[in-house]
Amino acid sequence: MDLFKILSQLLVMPVGTSVVASLAWSLLRKPRLDAYPSNSNPKVSEKNLHGFYTVDVVNKGRVFIPSSTAYECIAELIFKSMDGKELIRVEGGKWVKGPEPIVVHLFKSKILKIPYESLIPSAQYRNIRCGTPEPLILVVKFEGDERIYAFSPLSYVKGMKSKEFRIGGIGKYLCEINVTCENARGKYKFIVENRGKGLYDVNIRRIR
Repeated sequence: MDLFKILSQLLVMPVGTSVVASLAWSLLRKPRLDAYPSNSNPKVSEKNLHGFYTVDVVNKGRVFIPSSTAYECIAELIFKSMDGKELIRVEGGKWVKGPEPIVVHLFKSKILKIPYESLIPSAQYRNIRCGTPEPLILVVKFEGDERIYAFSPLSYVKGMKSKEFRIGGIGKYLCEINVTCENARGKYKFIVENRGKGLYDVNIRRIR
């Protein structure tokens, strides 16, 4: 009987050690998300009529240990006044590298881009690989307009200057970003400063 117990323990130990090692490795490779203002702000349209201001969401690994991909990430954007009053809430933001919710049609030798609301979910989700920044659009600024507007895939349908997305005029605003993935999550706060009517008059900075 004692011999049987000893043999059973010897057989179980390698399995237990393997399971523990596997769990430890999974924890070490768990996605670690962070966010910071993009260096390329703003991303200006071809005719210099408007510009997009973005933040880069990054999946950071550890030294010599790359993290796993963060899957199906969606970003909620909440814009507030500096005293904390909620102004605009975007349930699912637009990833720059994600698809646009539009369908291209050819009509009388002209190319038409028609937005479809049914395609919006496909533009709200993004996988974030280790070491590859994924830009997320926060606001759009138009030349000659003192206001700034939140941006989402729904902006393609309702218009980028829709009252639904109008944050406000010259001043400072808080932006809270909640990124939720299948295997990771992160919360970040930024100050969006709108300094004037010019296309380049917006500054975004991270706060802790």
